Amino acid sequence: MKRFAHDIGFTIRRKQQKLRDALNLINRVGSRRAGAEWLRIYTKEGTRWARRHDQRQISKAEIAKAHGPVVQLVKMPPSH
Repeated sequence: MKRFAHDIGFTIRRKQQKLRDALNLINRVGSRRAGAEWLRIYTKEGTRWARRHDQRQISKAEIAKAHGPVVQLVKMPPSH
């Protein structure tokens, strides 16, 4: 993700913000917790991730049933 952000990035502002948020989460809490933290901050609305207005605690059941590229990416081991 860091390489993508540096080499390619996004021109669309909302996508830039989501990429920055994802990278900040990974840097701050590590890749194992970043998926759960992402779900605390964002919710899936149709095909888009939207920032939550209420950044509440997310239950383990909600994390387990969540589907999306960020959650799947974070659960994957790093490919150095």
